[in-house]
Formats: sequence, C-alpha cells, structure tokens
Amino acid sequence: MSKKVNKKTNNKNNNVKKTRKSNNNVVDEKKEIKVKNNIKKIENNNEKYSSKFGTTKQVKNIERITTNDENEGNELINLLKLVLIVCLVIAAFYCLTYFIKNHKNSSNTSENNEEYTEIQYDEIMLGEMLNRRKSTYYVIAYNSKSEYSDLYNMYLSNYSLKDDSLKVYTTYLDNVFNKRYISEESNLNITNVSDLRIKDVTLFKVNDKKIENYYEGHDTVIEQLKLLNQ
Repeated sequence: MSKKVNKKTNNKNNNVKKTRKSNNNVVDEKKEIKVKNNIKKIENNNEKYSSKFGTTKQVKNIERITTNDENEGNELINLLKLVLIVCLVIAAFYCLTYFIKNHKNSSNTSENNEEYTEIQYDEIMLGEMLNRRKSTYYVIAYNSKSEYSDLYNMYLSNYSLKDDSLKVYTTYLDNVFNKRYISEESNLNITNVSDLRIKDVTLFKVNDKKIENYYEGHDTVIEQLKLLNQ
C-alpha cells in the first residue's frame, strides 16, 4: 500500500515537473518572440531613420547642386553680357574712327579734286586759246618760272573777285606743248591759232573765238592788269 502511494506521489511530482518545464518552455518562446519583435522594430526604426535623413541629405545635395548650377549660369550670362558690351563699344569706336577718317579723306580728296579740276580748267595750251566755251575771256601767257609770276597771279586773283570780271585762263610759255608757238618774232593778230607766235609775256582778250585785243610785254601787261582791277 505504502509503495503504491509513493509511486503515485512520484508520478504526480513528475507530472508537475513536466508541466512546469512545459510552461517554462512556453515562456521562453514568448520571450524569444518578443525579443525578436523588438529587434525587428529597432531595425525598422533604424531603416526609417536612415531613409529619412538620407533623403534629407539627398535633397540638400540636390538643392546645393541646383544653386551652384544657377550661380554658374548667372556668372556665365554676366560674362557674356560683359563681352558683348565690350565688343559693341569696340565696334562703335571702330565705326566712328572709320567714318571720321573716310569723311576726312573724302573731304580732302574732294577738295584736291576740285582744286586740281580748277587748275586744269584755268590752265590751257596755246593751241586751245580760241576754243573755250566762254564767249569772252582773257588768256595770259607767261613763263611759269618768271620772277613776276607771283605779281601776275596777285592781280589776276584780285580781278577774279570783281562781280563783272571775265574768266581768265593761263598758259605757260615754258610748257613743252607750247614750244611750237614760241618765237623771237611775235605774230599775235591772227585768225587761225596755228599762225600764233609769242616771244614774251602777253595778255589776250578773246571774244567769239577771235583775238579782240592783246597786250605784249611785262610793262604793258601790268598796266592792263591794274586797269582791270580798278
């Protein structure tokens, strides 16, 4: 009897131990699951934190890059504007200089041409003495190297300023094209210019392609020039 009671008691104790062990295992599993869940939460939180701050850094980096690009773009635009302004200033200066230079050259050329044309128009050859367009005019013939050439020019210039003055043409006796008309004996009263012969300074008055009057010799020419200037 006593052995049966002890056996039962032992069995009961063994069952209690098994139950406790089983309960302990359940508790351990729950703890392990809880720990795993906590670890998972921590990992998730870490991922969220990393993701959040990582994104913020990326945004900041993007903003920084964008700002830098904008600054570089503005600097490039400003540089281009400066280069364009400098080019425009240089171009304007060049154009102004070119215009002034050309205008000056053009004026000088025009003046020179006018002066040259006037000289060419005033100076004629003896063979052309009777075929001028003017109906009435004077022709003075003298040596261009004469000591009195300036005096002749002075009287003629003063005479040309008069309102009723006639055109005066000049021909030089030392011109090679007048050589055929130079002679030691003069022949001034002619109708055909090929018959003309001159030996000294002479002033002719031509009217309607004919020699109307002539004044030969220095003193006679000066006297007539004085009369024309009265």
